[in-house]
Amino acid sequence: CNDEPCEGQDCSNEFRHRKHFHPRQMMGPHAHRYKRHHPEKWRSSRRVVLFFGLIFSIITLLVLSGFFVIIREILQFPERSPHFDGDPKRWGPLLILFLIIGALVVAGRFSRRSFSNPLEKILDAADRIANGDLTTRIEGIGHGPFYHVETAFNHMVEELEHSDQIRRDQTADIAHELNTPIHIIRGYLEGISDGIYEPNEEMVSLLMEETSLLSRLVEDLRLLSLADAGRLPTHPEPVHLKAVLEDIQVSFMGQANEEQIDFSVQADSDVMIEADPSHIYRMINNLVSNALSYSDAGDSVKLTLQKRSDAAVLTVADTGQGMSAEDMSHVFDRFWRKDKSRQRKDGGGYGLGLAIVQQLVYANGGEIKLDSELGKGTTFRLLFPTV
Repeated sequence: CNDEPCEGQDCSNEFRHRKHFHPRQMMGPHAHRYKRHHPEKWRSSRRVVLFFGLIFSIITLLVLSGFFVIIREILQFPERSPHFDGDPKRWGPLLILFLIIGALVVAGRFSRRSFSNPLEKILDAADRIANGDLTTRIEGIGHGPFYHVETAFNHMVEELEHSDQIRRDQTADIAHELNTPIHIIRGYLEGISDGIYEPNEEMVSLLMEETSLLSRLVEDLRLLSLADAGRLPTHPEPVHLKAVLEDIQVSFMGQANEEQIDFSVQADSDVMIEADPSHIYRMINNLVSNALSYSDAGDSVKLTLQKRSDAAVLTVADTGQGMSAEDMSHVFDRFWRKDKSRQRKDGGGYGLGLAIVQQLVYANGGEIKLDSELGKGTTFRLLFPTV
């Protein structure tokens, strides 16, 4: 193609549908097409190249200035030395020419090895990532400042790839979890429509239960989405933690007695924090429910509250199944369940409870810590500033 616009020609389609452009295209004969199809990238890359070109020019001028100083001293050497018999007018210009050529060659090789090649690799990798190729990595830049750029760049891309994979997995998990109650509800309704099931009170109760599960899942997902966006609404006010723990004890004592689990509460009376009461109640409720779910008959669940200097320490400890180190690294992941075979009706939940606890703790200015040992139990510690 020539330099005329390529509208309607194959070369236009070729450049338009390429997955990425090599950085040299912005400087070559097809630069006008690169500029037209990717104006922002062209301007950004152009500025970077001009910046490094300016640096190279300054370095070259400094090198040449140094050589000129050396040459001047050499040309003055015959006048200063009585033992020198040469004629500087004959060999001086030739020496200057060779020195200038040598300086340019050395400066050019140094600039290409130290600046141009690493810069081209970085620009090419950034262009590939901008087009969605998160498997791109920068390699072979070498040592020096660009080595740190390579390390930081590759780490950034690894984090992006990991986040993208988490997003894909969560999308698939959300679709699966939403599908389950929807299929159950649809199956029951089709059965009623075909006369297989009677629309009695028991059937209505089953449909209401599945609808409630679906509604709770949607609400949990909405809460997590708001937390991710930093828009989770909080209404902080002074909270008397001992009163909250007493309400939790009343709520779970029946379940604990039925499952023969020793459930106890021990709390200091003067612990006050500034937080959203509904969030505090929900996070403690989730932790206690989780502890009871993974405890067997004869195990114990202990809920304690202590005041230490300027912090309130809330602990939920159980002597149940415990977790391995690998499980602990995933316990706050969404839709993660320690036992994949556990069903929701058996206490398995959706795998969102601990993720919600973590987000609620952060939203109310607290910290959450986890200690666990397989076969010996699990301990969650929540720390909040006191008032």
